[in-house]
Amino acid sequence: MPFHSDGPKKLAVLLLLAIALPLLDGVALSSNSGEEGLPAIFDGKSLDGWEGDQKHWRVENGVLIGETTTPLEKTTYLIWRQGTVDDFELTLSYRITGGNST
Repeated sequence: MPFHSDGPKKLAVLLLLAIALPLLDGVALSSNSGEEGLPAIFDGKSLDGWEGDQKHWRVENGVLIGETTTPLEKTTYLIWRQGTVDDFELTLSYRITGGNST
């Protein structure tokens, strides 16, 4: 999967997701669409606009779930590809379930 960054801020978002999310046994991101008038990048219903291995990423009850049950040979990423950002706030909540050896 080729990766091309459209700018340093988009790269910062991708790096944050690439570093933080794949290290966890299970992570969750919920949709807060329209909160404080900010646009949402996750609709709470699907992985539309996101690119990633659906063996490890899914949506349940409005929550984005990333999960691995065994160690992986390579990192699995979930990348938002629906545009570029100039200035942004990333607000999220996460929960780790199960053991985490990292």
